[in-house]
Amino acid sequence: MYFVCLFESLTITTVLNTGTLFTVVPFVTALISFVFLKDKISTQKAIVYVVGAMGTIWVVFQGNIDLLLSFSLNNGDLLFLLGAISMCCYAVAMKYLYKDDEMIVLVFSILLGGVFWSSLILLVKDQPLQWNLIEGSVTYNMLYLAIAATLITTYLSQKATICLGPNKVISYFYLNPAFVAILLYVMNDEKIEMIIIPGILLSIIATILLQRDVKVTKTKK
Repeated sequence: MYFVCLFESLTITTVLNTGTLFTVVPFVTALISFVFLKDKISTQKAIVYVVGAMGTIWVVFQGNIDLLLSFSLNNGDLLFLLGAISMCCYAVAMKYLYKDDEMIVLVFSILLGGVFWSSLILLVKDQPLQWNLIEGSVTYNMLYLAIAATLITTYLSQKATICLGPNKVISYFYLNPAFVAILLYVMNDEKIEMIIIPGILLSIIATILLQRDVKVTKTKK
C-alpha cells in the first residue's frame, strides 16, 4: 500500500510535500507501538520526535522559511499520508506478529505477498508491465532495486525491527535527507549548502537520542 500510494501521489503532488509528510512516520509509529506493543512515550521522547521532524523539514525545505509557510496539502498529499500510515502499521506488525520464524523464510513470504498484491493491483488497473522498456542502464537500475533496495533492505529492516523494535528502526528515517545530500555530493559532486547543516545536525542528534536504552532480542538467522 505504501509504494502504491507513493507512486500514485507523486503524479499529483511534489517530492517536497511527500518528504515533509514522511517526517510524521516515526511519531505515528511510536503511537501505534504504544497501543499494540505497550511502548511508552515519555515527554522527553516526544520532544525528541519533534526535534527530529524539525531537522528533517529543515533539510527538505533547505532552510527556506517562506517555502515552508507556503506549504499546503492537496489530494496527492492525503494519498501519500495514507501510504505513510500503512508503513507505520507494517513496522509495528513485523514486531507484533513475529513468532520465532526463520528470518529468511519470513522475508521470502513478505516479498511473495508483495508480488501477489502488486499483481492484483496491476490486474485491477489493467496496467501493462512494459518489459520492453527495460534496456541498457535501466536493467542495472532495476537489478539494484530488486536486490539491494528490496531483498537486502527487507531482510535487514525485518531483523533490526525484531531486535530493536519498530520505534528505533523507523527513527533512522530522520537521516534520509542527510544521506541523500551526502550521496549527491559524493556521486554527483552537488554542493551541500551550509543552510541545511543545522537541519542535518538536528536529525542526527534526534536519531541518536531515540536509540538510547536499546534492548537486543535474539532472533533466528
